[in-house]
Formats: sequence, structure tokens, C-alpha cells
Amino acid sequence: MLALNTYPLPDAWERWTQAVDRAARYGVDAMIVADPGLMQYACEKHPGLRLHLSVQGSATNYDA
Repeated sequence: MLALNTYPLPDAWERWTQAVDRAARYGVDAMIVADPGLMQYACEKHPGLRLHLSVQGSATNYDA
């Protein structure tokens, strides 16, 4: 399991999506994600990846 409890900044969105892609590629079985926009990205790009919303979850950018 991987916890990704940081919030993507709009000008660095790609850094966080690459982290999700890398985790999926490496076979992480589940992710705890704080940002709803990043969770949506993970759902669309990696539908088999189990996701859990962090207790820190909130919307902090346009994609969220």
C-alpha cells in the first residue's frame, strides 16, 4: 500500500500523476489518496488499483 497524502499544485500536476502511474506499474496493491482530483485520475487510468480516500482528503485545485 502507498499513501499519497500530499496535494498537487496546479503547475506540478504531472509530478503527482507520474507517482500514481509509477505505483501502479510497480504493482502497489492499493493507494491512500488525499486529493479527489488525483483519485479521479487514478480511477480513469488504473481502474484495477484499489483506492482509499485519506482522512486528510479535500479539494485544493481545479482538477479536484
